[in-house]
Amino acid sequence: MIRLLFKQSVLPAEFVAFAEANKWTLVDHWPAEPGQPEEFIWETGTGVDVHRVNDEILGLSYTALNGPPEAQESIRETKELITSRFSAYDPREVRDWYRAADSWDKKVFLIPMMAVTAPVAYDEETYQLLSSSLHDSHKDVRLAAVIASFYLPWAELIPDLTELTTDREPEEVIRQGAENAIGSIKEQQRSGDANPRP
Repeated sequence: MIRLLFKQSVLPAEFVAFAEANKWTLVDHWPAEPGQPEEFIWETGTGVDVHRVNDEILGLSYTALNGPPEAQESIRETKELITSRFSAYDPREVRDWYRAADSWDKKVFLIPMMAVTAPVAYDEETYQLLSSSLHDSHKDVRLAAVIASFYLPWAELIPDLTELTTDREPEEVIRQGAENAIGSIKEQQRSGDANPRP
């Protein structure tokens, strides 16, 4: 799976028109519910599912491209098609901004972007930044990192999250969130679903 975070705001009607122009078929729509993102799903006809997600939990809208192992080339082609029309953030630039962040609120703003733009396969650079966020002195940074962990099915995050489930973490919402994130990561690894609905 590949997730794309567009640099400019893209109106739903604009993306629908793009999908229709490319003859994609709208196959599902999950309306927003409390704690659940709104999601539109198109089939491209080349084995790729395009998910347009309006995620209020992260405060972001992003596009996820899914398909079976044999559709990986089609996924890359679909990504190129989409990014030829809508400019998307490069994961490296988001990581660089995070490294340069000099306040807790900038980190909180960038952590969701880092999670969405990170590759689904384990990425050491992103892991190191997220791990440091999980141990940040500011509770809002730790909470943002816990929430971001739901979007990255990496077993490497489990030890960091486990530390936050103990009484050494003073915030109950962080302790509970870390416990839930561990369960989500384990479930994603079992099911192969890297596009969770936390």
